[in-house]
Amino acid sequence: MPKKLKVGVKSLFGHEIRKDVSLDSLKSLKLEDAWPFIRDEIEIEIGGSQFVCIPHITEADLYKCTSLFVQNDKEANGKMFTPLGELSKNVNRVKSNAEYVQWLEAGDFHDTDFKFPHESVKITLQDEAIKNKVRVIMVSFYKNAVPKNKDLANIYLDVENNKVILSLNT
Repeated sequence: MPKKLKVGVKSLFGHEIRKDVSLDSLKSLKLEDAWPFIRDEIEIEIGGSQFVCIPHITEADLYKCTSLFVQNDKEANGKMFTPLGELSKNVNRVKSNAEYVQWLEAGDFHDTDFKFPHESVKITLQDEAIKNKVRVIMVSFYKNAVPKNKDLANIYLDVENNKVILSLNT
């Protein structure tokens, strides 16, 4: 019996788009195993130029508004970039504007004016081989952005305490 992925999209206009997909190749109902299928369906149903799903759900925390990545000279572990974490954890507090450092640490980047056409996506993973084996995942949409009135040129990276940045400067 195949596993099933059901996608229900609730839009601001009140209607729902539903889609059932049989997934013989889905190994388990764990989110990390199902994410590639879920990601594809979300992008098909509601994708657009303003929306990109993160590639790996287990790395979701890396993709924050002020996350830093350093490009590798060559591919390492299948990746061309090394994540450094959030900008606030890599700031030179002595050189940087104190007001900006506080703003980064507060981490309030939520854009309250942002309205995505879809309120949420309800994803149901079901293993038909095991009766009542269902996993439900709700995905909501919001936007975090650096406000236009903030100039990140007022922030200096802590190069001395970050070996990855240091290796790029030599």
